[in-house]
Amino acid sequence: MDTHKSPDRIDQQEQPSETNKSSLWVFAPLSEYQVPVLPASSAATRTWSSLTRLFGGGSPQQQAPTPDREEPRPLSPPRLDRLAPSPDWSAAIMAFDRTLDDWWRQENVDRPVRFLIGPPYGGHAEMVRRWGAALGAMVVAEPSGEQILAEDARWLADWPGAQPLWVLPHLEWCFLRHANGLSLVRQLLERAESGRLGCGLIGCDSWAWAFLEHVWPVSRPDALSIQAFDGNRLAQLFAAMATPRYGERIQFRNLNNGKDILTAPFAEDEEVGTEIAELAAHSRGTAGLAAALWRRRLCAGPEEAEDTDASTAEEGRTEVAYVEEHIEEVRPSADFGEEEVLLLHALLLHNGLAESLLAQLLPLPSSRTAATLRRLHQGGLVELSDGRWRVAAPACVAVRELLCSRDYLCDSF
Repeated sequence: MDTHKSPDRIDQQEQPSETNKSSLWVFAPLSEYQVPVLPASSAATRTWSSLTRLFGGGSPQQQAPTPDREEPRPLSPPRLDRLAPSPDWSAAIMAFDRTLDDWWRQENVDRPVRFLIGPPYGGHAEMVRRWGAALGAMVVAEPSGEQILAEDARWLADWPGAQPLWVLPHLEWCFLRHANGLSLVRQLLERAESGRLGCGLIGCDSWAWAFLEHVWPVSRPDALSIQAFDGNRLAQLFAAMATPRYGERIQFRNLNNGKDILTAPFAEDEEVGTEIAELAAHSRGTAGLAAALWRRRLCAGPEEAEDTDASTAEEGRTEVAYVEEHIEEVRPSADFGEEEVLLLHALLLHNGLAESLLAQLLPLPSSRTAATLRRLHQGGLVELSDGRWRVAAPACVAVRELLCSRDYLCDSF
């Protein structure tokens, strides 16, 4: 008997515009995940060792900045938030709900626990948390670092088993790569997959998932991922995220060569240029990461007047937003040693760590760990958010390339 008191469906409460946006989000088994490839026209002429030519359309000589070129001006924060806000994931949650198809309501559920796996900045944890909250599910908080290292099973003993549905957004925060840091997550996975914890949804970062597949090597063919965005879907997503002023449209234009890149609202017959496809390939199709890189490149044109207020908008006008291609690149230094690489790898495996825990996980004196962390922060490679140090979004791709080149365990996203 279904005793759940949640709404019948999440998407019944959404507006039609949100329903249209949700069609951009595709959820599929991990085995079907496909990283977008660089367009053939670009692969022959570009290398991704540098981001400075990310939106270039001409030859390397044409792409080089001229010495007397005026530096582009940054956009005002309100305008930047209007042109390229962070994804709010609402449309993704609608699509995700339809994919799950009320599996937890079925009698004699043969798969009591489902998984949603996503790369850094992919939004998987936020989707799991908000999906559960919308359905009245119990949102389970991860154990503290002290509980993990003490192998404190009271965290599992207090599990909300009486609830018809629970969600755990951050499986990657339920273990530590330490001799004493794996007991709780092993017990959690055993109890969850045996059905002893009832029906639940678990979110996990892709780097932690790659590690946990060795810790708990059980096949999970029904684990879901957010299918990577190709150029066409990414262009539609950027256009849907932007908010044109009343009666206007927004034209995103390459600052270097004047080429139009994208228009919002998005027209069905609009031709998507290679620039967006290149960004999709570079960000490996991760929506949140691509959005962060896109936002970082938006600027005001040198010839523009000060940002106009919404009151000056006119019917039929086009607001032009420029995309800068020559920006400072965030990359690890070529002479990085093992200390820096070990620290970056630890941050990715756990999707962020508090500094106190980081010092316990690395084979370094705490003073060396602190100094290394400060150097990485000064270089823009890591950032502090909600008490956890993470690899910064602009550095994610380059850090991943570094770790792969050093034969460290990497995710498959």
